[in-house]
Amino acid sequence: MKDQGSKIKAKEANFDLETLILELNQMNRWISLFVILCIAWACADAPPTASAREAEVKPKVKKVTGMERSELALLMREMHDRLQLVSDSLEQGLEVHPGFLEEFKAIHTATATQPSKIDDVYRGMADHFLTNYQRFESSQEDQKATFNSAIDACLSCHQQKCTGPMKIIRRLKVAG
Repeated sequence: MKDQGSKIKAKEANFDLETLILELNQMNRWISLFVILCIAWACADAPPTASAREAEVKPKVKKVTGMERSELALLMREMHDRLQLVSDSLEQGLEVHPGFLEEFKAIHTATATQPSKIDDVYRGMADHFLTNYQRFESSQEDQKATFNSAIDACLSCHQQKCTGPMKIIRRLKVAG
């Protein structure tokens, strides 16, 4: 009987040791989680690094097909794509209500490839385009003519500021 009593005590001691190990493992998990959260919190409140400060100062640029494009260049490409859809729809005789005006207003805030070209002349021409484009979006009649007026505003700005895309801008005009 003594033998069985010692076996029971050994099992109880073994059970308590296993329970203790399981509880310690659970506690280690909580401690590890706490440490990870503290590190994450500390990193989130860290001051910006030198490279982060440099990124804030540099013009916002994105690489497209191996070439760097500024925000304004990317916006102009997006505007062209959207205006091409509008032009195609008007050519088919459809009445359109695209609703792109709010997006196009970013021509005042997007970073240019050459910031020195953003002057009073550019801002005035940008306003002229937005006014004409708004007139087009709100027009019920003769959408082709009001659309072409907006495209003419693009062309007049590009004649003075950036002549490269003139040919593709001209193709946006709707006949008739």
